[in-house]
Amino acid sequence: MPDLLKEIINILDGKLLTPHFRPIVSLNQKKAPGYEALSRSPYDSAVHSPFNFITVEQYNLNTRLEFFCREITIQSYADPGY
Repeated sequence: MPDLLKEIINILDGKLLTPHFRPIVSLNQKKAPGYEALSRSPYDSAVHSPFNFITVEQYNLNTRLEFFCREITIQSYADPGY
């Protein structure tokens, strides 16, 4: 198993992704009508670069990653202390 794939599986199994919320800004309205959720791996991981998530698709882990990202985003949004 390639090292990058092992790292991705460790991140998913260990629930090591962290959700971050970034405001979507309307320059016309001069306000933030909403937020987008971004999921980030640990800074010291081999997959910290978004380009490494191509491996997720190559090994058919897309659905698992998507559901996990949704789960942690919903938990974090519902409970800011999460």
